Amino acid sequence: MSLLKEKFSPRTTLHDQRSTNHEPLPPHQLSTNNYQPSTKLAMLLIALFFIVAYIVQLGAMPLVSPDEPRYAEIPREMISSGNWIVPQFNGIDYFQKPVLGYWLTAASELIFGYNNFAVRFPSALCTVLTALLIYFFVRKFLKDKTIALFSALIFLSFGMVFGIGCYAVLDAQTSFFLSGSLVAFYFAYQSKPASARFIFLALCGISAVLCFMIKGFLAFAVLAVAAAPFLAWEKQWKKLFTMPWIPILSAMAICTPWVIKTWDNAPEFWSYFIIVEHYNRFFKAGNFGTDLHPESFWFFVPILVAGMLPWTIHLPSAILGLKNRELFKNPFIRYSLSWLVFPFIFFSASSGKLATYILPCFPPLAVLIAYGLHKYLIEKEKHKIFDTTNLSLVWVLIVGTIGAAGYVIISNFTSIPHLWNFIQLNYALGILAFMIIMLSFSFRTKNPIKKILLFIFAPLLILGFKSSVIPTNALNSKAQGDFVLKQSKYITPDTIVIAYPNMMHAVSWYLKRNDVIIYGGDGGELEYWVKQPKFQDRFIKTKQKLQIFIDENKNKKDGIAFFMRGDFREDVPASNTEDYQDAMMFSRFKKNDLPFKKNIH
Repeated sequence: MSLLKEKFSPRTTLHDQRSTNHEPLPPHQLSTNNYQPSTKLAMLLIALFFIVAYIVQLGAMPLVSPDEPRYAEIPREMISSGNWIVPQFNGIDYFQKPVLGYWLTAASELIFGYNNFAVRFPSALCTVLTALLIYFFVRKFLKDKTIALFSALIFLSFGMVFGIGCYAVLDAQTSFFLSGSLVAFYFAYQSKPASARFIFLALCGISAVLCFMIKGFLAFAVLAVAAAPFLAWEKQWKKLFTMPWIPILSAMAICTPWVIKTWDNAPEFWSYFIIVEHYNRFFKAGNFGTDLHPESFWFFVPILVAGMLPWTIHLPSAILGLKNRELFKNPFIRYSLSWLVFPFIFFSASSGKLATYILPCFPPLAVLIAYGLHKYLIEKEKHKIFDTTNLSLVWVLIVGTIGAAGYVIISNFTSIPHLWNFIQLNYALGILAFMIIMLSFSFRTKNPIKKILLFIFAPLLILGFKSSVIPTNALNSKAQGDFVLKQSKYITPDTIVIAYPNMMHAVSWYLKRNDVIIYGGDGGELEYWVKQPKFQDRFIKTKQKLQIFIDENKNKKDGIAFFMRGDFREDVPASNTEDYQDAMMFSRFKKNDLPFKKNIH
């Protein structure tokens, strides 16, 4: 890897360089020995990491229920019905999220077809767009291409960012547009001409409202809780009241047509969306059961620590690099801290929490880690702690590899669960060997930039070929597609399909049905809607009612197909045709159905 070496001006301090208009000091002015990768090389490295880690096997892993089939099916039903305004899942109004995220997935499905790759592609695309946004943002205001490249690659290699970027949920899309609004706001803050400031503030509002049309009002809340403390920290009190107006007006101009159209088509959307999905989720999640995910205030602390892996182990080096009071006079560092800390506190204050909520905190975290490592390894020329943690990780991987190999060998001669087969073991050993070699080179090299880049690319094959190292039975009961498709030979368009809430997502998506009847519990996440008069015929609550329904309908049309996951067999009437696999069950009820030997796996 060749990097362009540049000569820089003599060493100065941040304090000396800070100007009245808050122009940040280019970090390379603090060092006379800094290598700056070209933009072309930076784009090549980002593209290489993204393609191998995110794209190569994006469609290889099965969709994981309930999230991925749900976010696949809602866009499919939009395409099928032509209703692009009111989201529907399984033919039932679904108001948990606005429409833009579904539109993006629908566009991907129209381009790539109804497959795993298409369903996940919007998440992957928005993740790499966020990384590129970070790169140009850092390069613009820190004037350092090395830190910009590190920031983008560290972001892409965060464990949580990677996991969500290869998963069909709406958090990566939310994070991209939210990051866009925060970046545009800082551009506006630093812009001197009024025309440029106006343009960036308008872009801030547009990006924020696009985020709102994916996830809701948190787009405006997170923007406010990040920007307002920063302006207060900068003592820009007047701007607290003057800067918001242009983003507000531009946001209203973009979303008003959709808001009116939604009100005309489904006026009840707004009452549910505002009260249940915002007010109740933020303030009263514990009063509404697990559906709103009540958690303690400290819930996100371990999530953040685990989510930044593998970079958690290098936090000591990054923190030592940032341990300088002069740094905090730099408005860019202040803004990055405000973007990280105050949204994190905001998410923690909500009574309803999911691990993915804090994804918008990872872009500034990547910037701060990259900045800290740059100062510690390159400017201060200290490597000992970084090298020690690298070496420790090498030994952990060696011991883990030996342990995994021993487990596979023993499991083939004993009754303990078989997590991997020998073919997977060979792939895993090769992938882990690559990671160990890269980490060893990172430990041995004296070039700090190569040291960091080698660590970044060390887990690349693990990320890119994850299906080769994930245990074969790790997702069996959650990856329901194969089981559902296996039963499709019993199902025609005239077959009545019934599913328990924990399988309705996969059944709807894989059978391409928007008329699945829900049985049991309270209706799952569709509880609110199945209680509405127009959807009450789509829900069967008790075993007695299920038996009545089967008796009345098994001789009609082409019989009844039933799906369930879990140990609820006693809640289902007996059938001649039954199939069991990985805690999933299928039953068919049909007139003159011949006795069928139960298939139990």
